[in-house]
Formats: sequence, structure tokens, C-alpha cells
Amino acid sequence: MTSGLTLAFGYHQQRGLEDWRQSGCLYVEFWCLGPGCNHMERVHIEKLIGKAKTSTPFVELACKARCSACGRWGCHVQPADPPKPEHRDYAIWLMAEIARRKDFILLAEAELRGMDNA
Repeated sequence: MTSGLTLAFGYHQQRGLEDWRQSGCLYVEFWCLGPGCNHMERVHIEKLIGKAKTSTPFVELACKARCSACGRWGCHVQPADPPKPEHRDYAIWLMAEIARRKDFILLAEAELRGMDNA
């Protein structure tokens, strides 16, 4: 008989929730690893940040999570795919992605200018 525990897996242990949010992640998926369960729950990253520290890595979430379907502790945690165009959060995600990429381009251009001056 098992103790009701399953293995806990994390995704990029060093990255906290704030890092994922800044990378454009809107939702986090929790996948149960219980035999025969395969339950998945998608949680908005803002809801997670409201309950945990912004520095909390996925592996810590994986260890503390409990499946709402079968009750087992431990799961696999991963960032969800970006929202599809018909999703209510798509416009928010798209604006954040545009801003993030603009920032990257500005930094890359400044770096190139610095290389030219060296």
C-alpha cells in the first residue's frame, strides 16, 4: 500500500514566479502524477503570487501541491502555453510580449553600438 505521496518534479528550479511572469507566463499547470489520475489544473500566475512569494520556484510549488481530484501530494509543475487569440487574456499577454521584446531590441541595439565604439 502506498503512502499517498507521489514524486514531485519542478521546472527550472532557479526561476521564481516573478521571473516567469516577466517572461510572459500567465498560467502555470499542475499535473498530478498519481497512478491513473492524470488530473491537470491551470492556475493564473497572479493567483499563485498572491499565495506564495515571488521568488518561489516551481519545484517548491510541486512539493507542496495536492491534487484536487485524487488527493495525492506532489506533482509536475510547468508554465502553460501562451493563450490562444480567442482567450480573454490574449490581448494582455500580447501587449506584455511586445513590450518585453521592444526592451530586448533596445538593449541589443545599445550593446551593438557599444561594440562598434570599442
